Amino acid sequence: MTLTANPISQSIRVTLVEDNYNLRIELTHQLMHLGYEVKSVENAKQLNTLRRNWLSSIYILDINLPGENGFSIANRLAKNKQHGIIMLTARTSVLDKIYGLEHGADIYLTKPIDWRELNACIKSIHRRLMPLSTIPVWVLDIKSHILMSPDNRLLHLTKLDTKIMTTLLEKQGEVVTREKFIELLEFESLEKSEYRLNTITCRLRQKLTDFDKDFTIHTYRGTGYALLGPDISCKG
Repeated sequence: MTLTANPISQSIRVTLVEDNYNLRIELTHQLMHLGYEVKSVENAKQLNTLRRNWLSSIYILDINLPGENGFSIANRLAKNKQHGIIMLTARTSVLDKIYGLEHGADIYLTKPIDWRELNACIKSIHRRLMPLSTIPVWVLDIKSHILMSPDNRLLHLTKLDTKIMTTLLEKQGEVVTREKFIELLEFESLEKSEYRLNTITCRLRQKLTDFDKDFTIHTYRGTGYALLGPDISCKG
């Protein structure tokens, strides 16, 4: 049976995390043939980098990955209810299925996969997500460096502000270490990095709280920072 692209697929972004090169290329090709917008990576580190600039509706995750495994990634991604997670793995035990579903996966599929089943699962999750897309949300436009409120107020950010925001949004509500920010911002002098980081985050915190009192960047002394407030979706 030949599958053809569906117009509905055109608006669905899919990210595939699969460390097997041949399977990753094949899956990416097939999903693109079905009409989805697809990005593929081989591990959690690459996924985190990708998500700074490109967020998906659906994440398809292998379990046995180098570094952070698929269970851990799913558990982290599931904190944002505006996207869906499909486990696609060779691990077939009932305990693995239960663990995956209890730790973030919407659907647990095993390899080899029938394309009709995978396509149907993506569409099913997308239908669940559609009502959420009608709810007013905060949006961070990464390209234009603008944070837009549900009532269409705009906060213009600097390029550095946007970098910090996207990094905080990867783990919204959780602590991002100071070392992570120093590495991300590529300060020329390590001696001045602590001072510059404090200055930049203080200014951004003030911008956010002036814009909306529900937002703040909380400092965990000697550890790092966490973004507290309403959920924000990224685009661009």
